[in-house]
Amino acid sequence: MKCVVFSEDAKSALELVSVAKHLGADDIVAVQFDAESAEVVAKSGVDGVVVAKVAAGALRESAASVVAAEARKAESAVVLVSASRRMVNAAAIVAGELGTVPIVDVKAIADGAASHIKFGGKAIVSEKPVGDYVVLVVASGTFEAAAADGAPCAISGVDAPGIHGAHVVERREKTASSVDLTAAKRIVCIGRGVDTREGFDLCVDLKKAIGAEMGCTRPVAETNEPLMPRETYIGASGVTVKPELFIGVAASGQAQHTMGMYESGTVVVIDKNKDALFFNSCDYGIVGDYAEIVPAITKALNA
Repeated sequence: MKCVVFSEDAKSALELVSVAKHLGADDIVAVQFDAESAEVVAKSGVDGVVVAKVAAGALRESAASVVAAEARKAESAVVLVSASRRMVNAAAIVAGELGTVPIVDVKAIADGAASHIKFGGKAIVSEKPVGDYVVLVVASGTFEAAAADGAPCAISGVDAPGIHGAHVVERREKTASSVDLTAAKRIVCIGRGVDTREGFDLCVDLKKAIGAEMGCTRPVAETNEPLMPRETYIGASGVTVKPELFIGVAASGQAQHTMGMYESGTVVVIDKNKDALFFNSCDYGIVGDYAEIVPAITKALNA
């Protein structure tokens, strides 16, 4: 079976390589955007790496045609795509060129069926794809990254055609988080109940006291004046995490959020609403005002 791996960076590609090996693929080809990532992925046990050369001003999604062409070199193939915004768009283009539809937000693959999120995180559906070509968008952090310590395979380059004349008009730099939440052992995650800078700072103090990283729910990252960057929100359409310790602060525990952390080890929830849904899926729950409880915990830890 052939697998084509398609992602924007080496880390995501290595996770997808693990998926391909899990599926028992005997021909794995990775499509990357730059030589540096390609050199890393080439050492992960794949059979080939293709660098999609996107012209200046063109959209990265144009590399979808390169991926589809690579898949069509076999009578059947599975295309594995990382779950960034651009790659989800690209997956739809790949699927269209291959005459199929993508399965998005895949959390597990077993017995030929892909389990993925539906209805805004309210359900997990297991689907067994049919047809010669399958396109799966795999949620980040779902699989362990493959090791990149083997002998490198061959790397080639292919020019990516444009998409119906679409081109980049302007680029605006944004400040992205440098934290990799998928690798964090401890996480303090704030919900919409933490809505002030003072409250945020209290949670940062707790984070520092336990050596954790900070995450948030989607509303925190998507308000007009977000306290945290979008890359740090945990949930169905955000990051999937599996820390040893997860502390949820003033987060209600909606399914869209808990789908991104349900495999955490010990879960502690702090919320003033005793009926918050999060209390149904935690190991330890504290009912009360986080503005009082969080600094008390921090003080005890620092004593």
